[in-house]
Amino acid sequence: VNAPPTGGIAVLTGDSPPSPVELIDTLAVLATGWTDPDGGVRYQLTYGPAPSEVSGGIPDDDDAVLVTGGASGRALIRFTLPAGTHRLYLRVSDAIGASTIVPVTLTDGVTPAEVTAWEMPEASASADGRRRMLQASSGAAAMAARAWDRAAGTGDLDA
Repeated sequence: VNAPPTGGIAVLTGDSPPSPVELIDTLAVLATGWTDPDGGVRYQLTYGPAPSEVSGGIPDDDDAVLVTGGASGRALIRFTLPAGTHRLYLRVSDAIGASTIVPVTLTDGVTPAEVTAWEMPEASASADGRRRMLQASSGAAAMAARAWDRAAGTGDLDA
């Protein structure tokens, strides 16, 4: 039986802004200490409901929203979030596909990371208005708007 990677933590870094603005401010999670005899440890960042809101305490694939695209071997994951309050989780997988999902914590290594990303003040109240404003502003912001379009998938700043 293939066991998932063990022994690590996932921490929201101290240089992440405490009150990020959606799709603009970059946050970072550091995955450290993960080992697996099969090698090839890879990471995917997700957000989902608080542990008390899902059975088993950790959201499964049906409850979690992917923040980064495909799994990456990078231990420092930089990302942006859409507006709203998000509980962060890290999926850690090995080369054969066994995985585990752990809550991302604050720098104390204990407190679950719950991040509230604020809506851009220049954006209108509608999603279409926000998308139009982003596309009109700059190439990078327009790319971010497309990356977070639910129909197109999610963004992955580490890909």
